[in-house]
Parts: sequence; C-alpha cells; structure tokens
Amino acid sequence: MIFQDRYHAGTLLGEKLLVYTNDHPIITAIPRGGISVGYPISIMLHTPMIAYIVRKIGSPIQRELGIGAIGENGVEVYDAERIKELSLRDDDIRKIRDKEAWELQRRVTLYRNGKPFPNIEHNTVILVDDGIATGITIQAAIQGVQKLNPKNIIVAAPVCSQYAYDLLSPLVSQIVCIQTPATLEAIGKWYIDFHQMTDEEVISLL
Repeated sequence: MIFQDRYHAGTLLGEKLLVYTNDHPIITAIPRGGISVGYPISIMLHTPMIAYIVRKIGSPIQRELGIGAIGENGVEVYDAERIKELSLRDDDIRKIRDKEAWELQRRVTLYRNGKPFPNIEHNTVILVDDGIATGITIQAAIQGVQKLNPKNIIVAAPVCSQYAYDLLSPLVSQIVCIQTPATLEAIGKWYIDFHQMTDEEVISLL
C-alpha cells in the first residue's frame, strides 16, 4: 500500500490504535513528519498530542545515513558498528552533534514555547513517526520518553522496516505498523505526497 499523504497514513494507523482509547493515551509525535501522522490519531482517540524533539546525526560522508540521534533530556544514541565501519572521527561526529543540538533546542522553543516536556508519568504514551528505517532516531525518542516514567510506550508508524521492528520490539510494549517491508531505503517512497513540512505546518497542527 502506498499512502496518499501523512494524514491519510495517520488515519489508517489510528484505526489500529483505537484499542487504546480507554487507556486515555498521550500522542507523542516526532516533528516534523510525525506531527502530521499523529494529528488524525489524536482526533480519533480524543487525546492530546505533544511534540517530542529528536534529531538524527547523519554521517559526515553521507548526511542521510544515520549514525546516531539525540533527543530531549540529554539522550544520545550511536550506532557503534556503523561508525567503526565508516572510520569516522570523534571530532567530525561532535561537530554534527552540536549542530543538531542547536536545532533541537530551536524546535523546543518554537513548538513548545520553550516549555519542558509535560508530565507523562504513569500514562500510556503512543510514540508516532511517519516511518522507521534503521530505528536509530526512534531509539533516542524511546529512551527520552522512558526517563519520564510512563506506564507503557507504544511505537506507531505507517511503515517500519522489519529490521527496525525486531530491534525496537524488546524496548517497548508494542509496535503498531501498517507496512513492515524487509528493507526500507527511503520512507518517502511509501507516500505519494511526502513534502518537507514547514515549521508553520507543525505549529498549526499542534
């Protein structure tokens, strides 16, 4: 199945998540794309949506290739094997990490008016993104949310590679996906409309 756009994907994903309605979950979506997916889910489950900010750390050689990720609460996750394979230097990684940390804080300020992430202790959290390829970015989000002591964490995405599904399954209560291909090279290939969302779009949906 190819999704029309993120809203369409979120609507289909929301149907699978209706079983959690009575848990009064909190939708925790990852900007930017995850916000558009999380929006219809939030409506369908009659529950609030909050942005959790996480940033991928791309390889200095190929920026689209994730070698790690950072999230709120000081979370940092790295793919040690990939970093070793690429023979990357600590200084090069640190420069990219610092740049992404600046962007992370910019988005916290913009999307939540600089306010800290709200109290979600003992709540069921549905962590939403528009797709999961390697799983490195969502790992940072999972670790950051876990620090806030939720009751359960449900990871939800319209498309998730089988590799990432197997990697993340032991870390959360459940993973809910519509498509789970063996490989996932580009998330955008699963959408007809996969435009780069703007800050204005994110703020409007929030």
